[in-house]
Amino acid sequence: LIFCFREDQDMNALLLTKPKKKNSDDEDDTKWSQLFENATLLDEIRKDVVRTHPDLYFFLEPENNLGKRRYAAIERILFVWARLNKGVRYVQGMNEIVGTIYYVLANDENGEWACEAEADTYFLFNTLMSEMRDIFVPDLDEADTGIQGRISNMTALLSLHDPEVRCH
Repeated sequence: LIFCFREDQDMNALLLTKPKKKNSDDEDDTKWSQLFENATLLDEIRKDVVRTHPDLYFFLEPENNLGKRRYAAIERILFVWARLNKGVRYVQGMNEIVGTIYYVLANDENGEWACEAEADTYFLFNTLMSEMRDIFVPDLDEADTGIQGRISNMTALLSLHDPEVRCH
């Protein structure tokens, strides 16, 4: 399986291409299975990415297909991250985190820094996810580090420091 980035008229998109080398049947099955898995993941990410911050002109800008190319950057970040973090995988909502980080970094007044927004967004998202990873793993929902554990911790802190807000 070969991953490549291609800049075309519509957007800078991640493409999945079929390997040209002839392999044994088992290897072909594995490669096709991997291709299908990647295509499914990419489709899932794409569905969410195109709904990321639809109220911001930044992601809709038609000139030179900038809006589409910005969405493609978010798609690449999420796809690569999900492939490298198979234990967590992609879940809905990650696109909003990445979209917000990317928007802030791409709008930096220092143009040199803004040009590196995609790579910097990946780094920041990866760092953030290293702290929040368990929230996105369904098997850990009930653990202290999972979503339910974090909500219980927040409730306990609110009860201690601001019972009025906690009861609201």
